[in-house]
This record gives sequence, structure tokens and C-alpha cells, in this order.
Amino acid sequence: MPLPIRRGRACPTLALRVGYGAMSTHDAQLPLESIQEALRDAGLHGWLFYDFRGLDPIARKILGIDPARMGSRRWFYHVPAVGEPAKLLHAIETGMLDGVPGRSVVYLSWQSLQEGLGDILGLSAASGGAKAVAMQYSPKNEVPYVSRVDAG
Repeated sequence: MPLPIRRGRACPTLALRVGYGAMSTHDAQLPLESIQEALRDAGLHGWLFYDFRGLDPIARKILGIDPARMGSRRWFYHVPAVGEPAKLLHAIETGMLDGVPGRSVVYLSWQSLQEGLGDILGLSAASGGAKAVAMQYSPKNEVPYVSRVDAG
């Protein structure tokens, strides 16, 4: 089942609130508490990071991933406003996010990718899950410096 995409308000200051501009590309520790506080202040349920072949330098910098470390499969990292983060990793690259905290979910097929996204976002019927999530997305790629995720 495809996940719904709801276009909402932009939150351009979120990366700035967590100190993005002052971060080096090899910061040793994810500013998890700062991210979660900024999410709560913005009224968001989480921040879903995504990368494929190094396409998102924002995610890689905030998560402290070495820019030289290139993967060939998609990965996702969900930081909820409250609680433990979660990783979604391909079966042949399960170590891509070893440096960041959180539980791991592994996918292999596109069907298990969809299921895994539902899992890390908490989209079970019982929980209600993350309804308003930040991502590096700009409708129609209007801000190409930020838009790193397509809506296809």
C-alpha cells in the first residue's frame, strides 16, 4: 500500500535550529535532543531523512555520515519528536547508519520497503503514527537546494 503524501507547510528553519550551519561533515554525535525539541516546537511528529547514492547532503551532514561513504541502496532514518529513532536499511547495506542511534528495520523488496516505512513511521492502526513529518522536499522542485526527495 503506497504511503500518502500530504503537502504541507514548509519548515525551512528546522535545519538551522539544530545547528546545521555550524556542523562539520564529520560531527561525531547526532544532535538528537536538539532535533526533537525543534520538531516539537514546529508542531511536527518527526523528521524523515532519506538518501540514495549520496543525493542528500543535508541528511548526511546532520547524521554525521562521511561524504566519501557511498551506498548503492536507499536508506531512511526517522527521528520522532518523542522517542527512539528508527532506521530502514537495505539487506545488502545494513551498516550504512551504524553511527546513529535507533532500532533497525531491514528491507529487500519494494514491498518490504513500503512495509518498513510504515513500521519506522509508526503507521500501525493502533498508534496513528507520524502524521506531519519533515523531509527535504520542495513541491515542483521550486527550491532545488533543499528538494532531495521526489514525490513520484
